[in-house]
Amino acid sequence: MGNVNFTIRDLSHFAMLDMTYNKMRHIQANHDELRTKCKGSGMCCQLGLQIPILECANIAFHIKREFYLRMERYGIEEGEKWYQSIIDNLISRMYDNDWSADGHASMPCVFYDNGCTVYEYRPYVCRAYGTIVTVDSFCPRERLANGGVDIFSGEAIKDMVNEFDSIVYQYNQDHQEESFVVYMPLGILKFLLPDEAMRKLAEETDEKFWVGHPVYRTYFMERYADSQDAEKKS
Repeated sequence: MGNVNFTIRDLSHFAMLDMTYNKMRHIQANHDELRTKCKGSGMCCQLGLQIPILECANIAFHIKREFYLRMERYGIEEGEKWYQSIIDNLISRMYDNDWSADGHASMPCVFYDNGCTVYEYRPYVCRAYGTIVTVDSFCPRERLANGGVDIFSGEAIKDMVNEFDSIVYQYNQDHQEESFVVYMPLGILKFLLPDEAMRKLAEETDEKFWVGHPVYRTYFMERYADSQDAEKKS
């Protein structure tokens, strides 16, 4: 297992992150009552996401926790088998030759298997899609008369997004050497693989996967800004 140990302060950031996820959970529950709700097609899970390192750390923390729970329930062998399958799937995404920084990929999200396998702690962008940001043309949801879908907006949503940004910023202040937005599989592997294995992976994979953005410039923030502009014009 990776040699990165999470600190009490890291756990505090994960708890704060989960609290802002709770607000998105509430929005999702309300949105599920609408005609333009998600149909669960998984088509939006065909992206190779880039997310803040905080969310990569949070996912890695939950994976490690699940490993120990499975080991306790089913034995060491079963726990290690499950954990290795996660590692293998993450590494496989580091060899997707079609992946590009805009999210294009030939392989689906590493955590998609007829549904999201990390649904409880999935990234913010996944929660925001179709609830506070607009959807793509390929999304099979029902449409409104104007061709769009229902999304929530307003000052409360802005405050929620700012809260998320603030948590990311606070985590980055504690980890300035890694305060980047990164390709999700790489970011998670950082917390799961030993240093030697990470160095070997760096030697064998395309450098495009290893480029991080020093600011929170992601698909989510771009789509959120576009959605806000659309709301102002409507």
